Amino acid sequence: MPEPLPTKLETGANKMSVLLAHDHKFRQVARMLYSNGGLGNDILARYAGYFDAVTVVARIIDQDRIDGKMSDIVDKRVRILSFAAIGEQMLREEVRAADVVIGRLPSRIGLRVIEEAQRQKKSYAVEVVGCPWDALWNHSLKGKLAAPMMTLLTKKAVKNAPNALYVTDQFLQQRYPCRGNSVSCSDVELPETDEGILWHRLERIRGREPSQPLIIGTMAATDVRYKGQEYVIRAIAELKKQGVSARYWIIGSGNTAYLQSVSEAYSVTENVIFVGSLPHQQVFEYLDKLDIYVQPSLVEGMPRALIEAMSRACPAVGSRVGGIPELLDEECVFEGKNVQELTEKLVSCARSMEKEAVRNFNKAKDFSPEKLREKRDAFYLGLKK
Repeated sequence: MPEPLPTKLETGANKMSVLLAHDHKFRQVARMLYSNGGLGNDILARYAGYFDAVTVVARIIDQDRIDGKMSDIVDKRVRILSFAAIGEQMLREEVRAADVVIGRLPSRIGLRVIEEAQRQKKSYAVEVVGCPWDALWNHSLKGKLAAPMMTLLTKKAVKNAPNALYVTDQFLQQRYPCRGNSVSCSDVELPETDEGILWHRLERIRGREPSQPLIIGTMAATDVRYKGQEYVIRAIAELKKQGVSARYWIIGSGNTAYLQSVSEAYSVTENVIFVGSLPHQQVFEYLDKLDIYVQPSLVEGMPRALIEAMSRACPAVGSRVGGIPELLDEECVFEGKNVQELTEKLVSCARSMEKEAVRNFNKAKDFSPEKLREKRDAFYLGLKK
């Protein structure tokens, strides 16, 4: 087990520290911390690349065992604090000690740390990674009750922030405008794309027989209703009525009982394949076998899964939420939950796969490390100055 980091920041005169606050859930197994998703090692390493010491205030959940998607926090420059455990006095001290304070929004912890920074008259920055209204409204009845206040508080915090980073180019900026300095820079960073990927995709499209089933796929958790796979299942049933043979591959972890019940209700159980969770190295192999990727979400920021599919020159269809319309051809975007429109878009996309493959592959180049690093440098180095 690595040596624990000190409980207080110890920085020299030439060192810079950052305090990052978010509702992210880190998992603790046998006193070791693990993470996946929004604040994994790759994201934390970015902060450690700009700052000498990184303190994250978030949630820590005790867990009995490690699951396949979790990775242990390996960077010793990163210190994780439990918001529930540190108390108000220590939170104030951490804000006071940090050279830079960042609230990653939407999050209640992010808002609390921003509030403390404002109380101490300390400059801060926000990272806007999602829309609280969409996330809460589509979550549950309790979420619907919380959505108006959380949205209002987030708008206020972003509006008054001296600096803001958005993961979208337009969507979040329009809903949560900032009067200070702002930059657009996605969290999603892809490796350099090989032109051979596009060549192989075009060869696959041109060699496809009309009688072959259309292979459609989605990558998302299978037990989160707002990911929208049920609407694709219903669209598969519509295609079946029209005489279009299609298979729907659902890639992702979680309980599949609800989605299985939907496929049974619409008599397409033989058309819906639950692939399960995949190691990341196998994800691209499955994407290369798809004819069309579908992102049917009701809530999104800037979806990594869709961008990864585009980087494999995969034709794609997506719902009109979050940053999805910024990524796809307008002809491939549908209103969330609208099964009829989704069905029409799938048929249309199947007829123009070559065009969409070329377009998506070139669009994915916007997420190359070089392009994104230039934007991040401008933002984080600006904060340090």
